[in-house]
Formats: sequence, structure tokens, C-alpha cells
Amino acid sequence: MLRGHGARAQGLLRELIALLPEGSPRRAEAAAALGAALAAASRPEDAAVALLAAGAPAAALEQYCLAGEWRMALALAGARGGAVSRRVLFGFQPGSKADQGG
Repeated sequence: MLRGHGARAQGLLRELIALLPEGSPRRAEAAAALGAALAAASRPEDAAVALLAAGAPAAALEQYCLAGEWRMALALAGARGGAVSRRVLFGFQPGSKADQGG
């Protein structure tokens, strides 16, 4: 969608999201792009909120784990059916064996 992950791109994505109708596929795409930009900018908690708005709860859960927001991670995991993976319980580390399913 927008190249670059700077503050300007994030601001433009936020403006686009505000202009698009609720429930629009384009709005979800813009929210997902914002989530990716925030994650790339090392803002995982903000990324999680954007990813939830995009309808991507698994990606949001991962970002909450990265942020160390265990209460939110466990609440989201519970809302998704109560299954909490080993990644959540033992701490998510990108590139670790847990990240690769081990």
C-alpha cells in the first residue's frame, strides 16, 4: 500500500482508515498496513491494536506477546476459544524454537 514505515506513512494510513466506512475491506487492508508499519517501527502494542481492527487476531496476539502485554495476550487468546499456545505461556521470542513450533 504505502512504502516506508515512517511517521508520515503511519499518519496517512490513520487518516485513510478514518475516511473509509466501517466494515470495508479497504479499511481492514489499511489497518493491516498500519499494524505492519507500527510493528516495523518497534511499537508492538500499537501494532496489536491496529491488527485487531484489521481482523487479524493471531497477528495481534503475537504483537501483544512481543510487547510483554501478557494480560492482553491471555485475554485475546481466551476470546479466541480459550486455547493458549506454548508461545504465550513461555514467552514469544522471534526466531526461537517456540516461534518455529518447537
